[in-house]
Amino acid sequence: YKISWDGPGNNDGNINTNSDKFEIVNLIPGTYAIKVVDANWCTFSKTVTVGGSTTGVDIELTSQNGICETPGGIKIKILTGQA
Repeated sequence: YKISWDGPGNNDGNINTNSDKFEIVNLIPGTYAIKVVDANWCTFSKTVTVGGSTTGVDIELTSQNGICETPGGIKIKILTGQA
């Protein structure tokens, strides 16, 4: 999977991983666009708004496989903070 996120300020990033779970940590408040691309080049995007936690928010992304005709998904779990 290629996972990328775009958020406020310089809180952007991307990573390639073979795992279907990935954590993004210490997010500052704001709206983030998260995109997952699988090995078949199927893409799923999700927007999430992180609340006013002053200590940062940690989220866990779990990809849900699909096929290009039927989209997969992204499950987002808040680990710390609030969103």
